[in-house]
Amino acid sequence: MTVAWPVERAGDALVAVAAHAGLVETDRHAGEAPSEGPALLRWLEDAGPHLGLEIDPVEVPFSELATSLAHASPALITTPSGVLAVIGARRHRLVVLDPTLQRRELAISDVVSELAREATATATTTATATLANAQLSTASRDRAVAALVAAALKRSSVGGIVLVRRPPEATAGMHARDLRLAPRLVGLVALHVVSQLLWLGSWWAIGHAVLGGAVSAGWLAAWALLLASGTAGKALVGWWSGHIALDAGMLLSQRLFAGVLRLDPDVLRREGIGASFGRVLESAAIQQLAVGGGLGALLAAIEVVLAALVLVAAGGIANVLALVLVLAAGALAVRSYVRERRAWTATRLALTHGLVEGMLGHATRLAQGDATALADREDRGLATYQAKSEDLDRAAWRLSVLVPLSWPIAGTVALAPALLLGTTSTGSLAAILGGVLVAAEALSRLTAGAARLVDTAIAWDSIRELFDAAATPPDTAPPALAQAVSSPSAPALTLRGVSFRHAGRGAPVLAGCDLAVGHGERVLVDAPSGSGKSTLAALVAGLRRPDSGLVLAGGLDRASLGAQGWRRRVAYAPQFHDDHVFTGTLLFNLLVGRAWPPSDADIAAAEAVCHELGLDGVLHRMPAGLLEQVGETGWQLSHGERSRLFLARTLLQQASVTVLDESFAALDPENQKLALACLAARAKTAIVIAHP
Repeated sequence: MTVAWPVERAGDALVAVAAHAGLVETDRHAGEAPSEGPALLRWLEDAGPHLGLEIDPVEVPFSELATSLAHASPALITTPSGVLAVIGARRHRLVVLDPTLQRRELAISDVVSELAREATATATTTATATLANAQLSTASRDRAVAALVAAALKRSSVGGIVLVRRPPEATAGMHARDLRLAPRLVGLVALHVVSQLLWLGSWWAIGHAVLGGAVSAGWLAAWALLLASGTAGKALVGWWSGHIALDAGMLLSQRLFAGVLRLDPDVLRREGIGASFGRVLESAAIQQLAVGGGLGALLAAIEVVLAALVLVAAGGIANVLALVLVLAAGALAVRSYVRERRAWTATRLALTHGLVEGMLGHATRLAQGDATALADREDRGLATYQAKSEDLDRAAWRLSVLVPLSWPIAGTVALAPALLLGTTSTGSLAAILGGVLVAAEALSRLTAGAARLVDTAIAWDSIRELFDAAATPPDTAPPALAQAVSSPSAPALTLRGVSFRHAGRGAPVLAGCDLAVGHGERVLVDAPSGSGKSTLAALVAGLRRPDSGLVLAGGLDRASLGAQGWRRRVAYAPQFHDDHVFTGTLLFNLLVGRAWPPSDADIAAAEAVCHELGLDGVLHRMPAGLLEQVGETGWQLSHGERSRLFLARTLLQQASVTVLDESFAALDPENQKLALACLAARAKTAIVIAHP
């Protein structure tokens, strides 16, 4: 493909597609990329964050490749001919930038064929060999080969597709601009106003048609046309608002997820798992509350304003005054609901925290706690929660039931003089009645939306920290530094004058710590509990920052290497209770720190490490072997098997320095011997932390 960029110019192609999408400036430069496929992917994963981009490599099933390419922009696609810089798609064609930054179009089917060329050739060779001895005619053989190739491609996936996105730390306004939320919201409001005016106009038309003493066919036709148009507009508003809500909810979910990953682990430890669980509950509810409640309240408020304008235009001044009084009562009800909801939320979160912490420490509570005192405290907490719930229910009833129901009564009473005196025309009476009904429906949805917005504002206090944490930019470095080879003349790891003190504590855990670990050395850190061994390991792994001093890996610090470059040089296995078996396959858990999706070499390395650590028996028991689901909902591993899994995961990262924090504590002597032998054979440089 002549429109493809040379592989070594993949960085320029990345800048081109990102600049076209408005993600970076055109004068940025990423450097020269390597020509090898896996090395190119790693290079892009370093170049993207350095340029202020999020790089998302994907592997797509062949059956979904054409559809995925049509929605992939902006993206880079690695083909046998080079790199395609995709900026859009239209009518089954990809729009790409060539190396001269000119727009070109390619048929998606041609790109699919190009990406599948190698897989097609391999499948064709295999199918031809399979049918070599079959007694078939040439035509039958060709059909059989084509069928086998199609079946093989259907089961295969295609890689080399890299999506280019704005990073999570960008402002919410930038993400909203990418999704065009503001213009879409303006269009939604305009459409809603038009549909409501059409619906109100239908009431005016029906008033002229049937309340004027004679039935008018022309007014009936106008009424039918206005009613049908308004109803269609309402349906379109519902569809449009649903799409906006989905996009806004997706944006919020991504932001909160990024915040969870970037939140300081020490914050989570200090607040406890109970408070963290309460935070999760609030974050799960806020998406529906914020997006649905906000849109609903906005549209309902527009309807109330339109209804008031119609009432004024039709001469229903008394109805407008009644509406103002009802809205004032609603404002007071909102104020009361805010107060009761805030008190109820604080009580519920405290109750949730105590419940979760009590469940985790249940055995200790039974053995050491005063059962009577614990029961009394829990009863008092439940009684307080019940009282707060009753107060909240009363406030919610006043807001969501009493206020909306009061308006039809007030509106009808205000309309009574005009009906009795006959001073208003039939068309105006119909318009006023329509305005009363529109305001009644709108008030019901407005109070419901207001309640949800109040819930959102209060829940926001619990998750604000997550939202703000997502704005923390990651440590990045140019790919040339992030992927630089450790200097053989510098120690594998160096600590110079490192000091660290935990937040809220007076004495430092480490003060003026110096350490030099040469390449190929094995260092045992043996000290009593509380002496700072795990803190030292976290500083070496880059999970904590020293208050003073330098931590160097191969002569470079974390600021020079970036977060990804540091992880390539230092692999860390925390203590057993801080490590995790993720819900997924055993293979995923082994290679989560190395590469995914895995290559054949990665799978072979995982099998070899399992054999060296004595996990063969586990693989033989698992029906799917390395592809068996493990974790909370899958195959359960014993304490020792999990410890060896954590060790295997760390060793498979092939880092320059391997740090193990009490990784052998749960192993029996035989498995500990296997683990030490595997560590000695595979770790380039090792720091092992153990109790005396």
